Amino acid sequence: MLIAEAHRNPLGLMAQSASAHALLLGIVLFGAVGVPGVWALWVNLRHEPTSGFWSALEGVVLLGWLTAECLFSHTLLWLHYVYGALGLFLIFSGIVLSQSRSRSSAQWVDRREQLGDAKTTPRLELEQ
Repeated sequence: MLIAEAHRNPLGLMAQSASAHALLLGIVLFGAVGVPGVWALWVNLRHEPTSGFWSALEGVVLLGWLTAECLFSHTLLWLHYVYGALGLFLIFSGIVLSQSRSRSSAQWVDRREQLGDAKTTPRLELEQ
């Protein structure tokens, strides 16, 4: 929204800001929060083992951005609460996701070791 409406003052957010350059702040916001968010989404959609880490990291980045924004602008709007809750959700879901992925991968290794040779996959032998 800050990039699309850089010539105006979207929602009056930039009225008391230390910097009146909405376009520059929008680009920094996109690079700092948007790009890592898209990366975390991509990693999660591919079911990578590190997806929990990237989700939690995106939540930390989002909360860090919100904290800095509130400190510099001296304002606290209802949108800050919404995005703060989203950041906390990303952190906690990332922690839960990383713990469940590590547990499931450990169970898979244990199961392969119980079957015998961990380097070979069990085959189904047909009787003739």
